[in-house]
Amino acid sequence: MTRAIRESKKRRTPLFVMALFGVIAGVLIGGGSFSSAASTKPSVANYQQCSNNPGAKDVCGGGWINGIINTGGSQYAENDATAQRLILDLPAGSGTTHTFTLRYLWNKGNNHAYDSLVKWNTTISGLDATGVCAGVTGTCPAAGANFNGGDGQNHYAIPVSSCTTTHDGFGIASRDMVSFGTATLSVDAPVNDSTSCSLTADEYETLTVQFTVASVPARVMFLYAGHLACGTNRTGCWGSTGTDVNGASNISGGPYHIKLDTIDGASAGNQDNQIMSGAIAPLTIAGLATTPGSSPTSSVSWTETLTDSATVTGSSPTGTVTFKLYSGGTCTNGVPDGTLIYTDPTAETVNSSGVASTGTTDGYTVGTGHANGAGTYQWIASYSGDSNNSPATSTCGGEVQTVTAATTTGPSVS
Repeated sequence: MTRAIRESKKRRTPLFVMALFGVIAGVLIGGGSFSSAASTKPSVANYQQCSNNPGAKDVCGGGWINGIINTGGSQYAENDATAQRLILDLPAGSGTTHTFTLRYLWNKGNNHAYDSLVKWNTTISGLDATGVCAGVTGTCPAAGANFNGGDGQNHYAIPVSSCTTTHDGFGIASRDMVSFGTATLSVDAPVNDSTSCSLTADEYETLTVQFTVASVPARVMFLYAGHLACGTNRTGCWGSTGTDVNGASNISGGPYHIKLDTIDGASAGNQDNQIMSGAIAPLTIAGLATTPGSSPTSSVSWTETLTDSATVTGSSPTGTVTFKLYSGGTCTNGVPDGTLIYTDPTAETVNSSGVASTGTTDGYTVGTGHANGAGTYQWIASYSGDSNNSPATSTCGGEVQTVTAATTTGPSVS
């Protein structure tokens, strides 16, 4: 009997699979491993902002935080500046010349948000090197040796944009960006989203920061602050009246932003420091109440020292008050009709209770042997304003003093 013999079919392994297996086996047998090339792109080690509540307003009592500053974490007011901190890691192979861009929302609807960038310690002035490094993981580029009073190793004046022009706040001592670990630093002028500088749309401005380092790898830090737009008619603010209607505290809805947008031309990812409008106090319109003083003497040969004091109301007012004395007690269009006869030579400091006074030392003396005697006089007091309060002037005719010539019972002042 003939037996049929069938050839069995063998499963064939494709050559490229066998070749791949051979490579893998060779690697494993040889004790090797697979690895990817190390990145040469800069990375963000820290992007945070200062929460200044609780505690003193000029330090970060709420810590350096990511994300949003809410009402409970803020003592910021219009014309203050929120301190910002950026730390970049530059790996080997990344080169020594770099750039990054920042975008900030300067106009939202009919109001103004962050209208410019200023020096980091404009409001947060109570920190040293330890304070600016608080919460940093790993090495902090700032230290006592290179802190230089907050000026860092390099600093460069941040230009004001053509859209903001003169509406960039008041009392701003410096607009420098400060850096640590850099060899050089420069900042280009901000560029607006549109050419129209719209005061009704939501618009950002973008500025480019350029810096170099001596070598890589390196870690660098940048400090700056976002200026919170003020909305009254004070010089440097955006309003047209004494009422605050256009400033950062008047923005409704969600928070607004200072974004780290790109690093060396590539997206920086979601790096966005924000603040709620409800976390910002309006610029206080200071009130001024004055109290003319008197201290009668008792002699036919007499003198009388006219004094004045002022109580400033507002948001923890500081600053000074200047007192001027005019002859007469009448006014025309809010201006004294009489002659200015005396200006207090001292700008009197507003104390912790909001009070400033000439006292008898800086008062004006009338009477025997002096240029002026009995008659009617009036004081005008002018408050300087401060970072949270607008200047104010007392009402003409509101503090009139009448001096009656002495008799045997002394002069009288009313």
